[in-house]
Amino acid sequence: MRALLQALAAAGKTVFVSSNILPEIEQMADEVAIIAHGRLISAGRLDRLLLGTSGEVRIHVDPDAVPHATDLLGSLVSDVHPNGHGPGWLSVTAAPTRAAELNRTLVGAGIDVSGLEVGSDLEALFLSLTESA
Repeated sequence: MRALLQALAAAGKTVFVSSNILPEIEQMADEVAIIAHGRLISAGRLDRLLLGTSGEVRIHVDPDAVPHATDLLGSLVSDVHPNGHGPGWLSVTAAPTRAAELNRTLVGAGIDVSGLEVGSDLEALFLSLTESA
């Protein structure tokens, strides 16, 4: 189904999809609208929404270094926690512009960073925008 919808979009057709399976929507949508309780909460290009509103930096370190990395990062930001990406991945609540600072802090303490991502995923964005709605 995803391939069919992407082929239609590539052919210049506009396709509207309404779904609560947000990881699937994230893989195929260019633009999204988030609606809660019948009200439009946010709309726009998916890439801009994910980068522009996110306060999350995801960092991958050796799983054995997670406790030390959590302590170091916790001295810089208020929220550091493991995320669902797998062992060694941490989510840090911080502006994406702080990613380099967080990386330098870990590397400076001898912790190798093997992955660094900024932004959010659509599900996290949806939850953050609709919590108060």
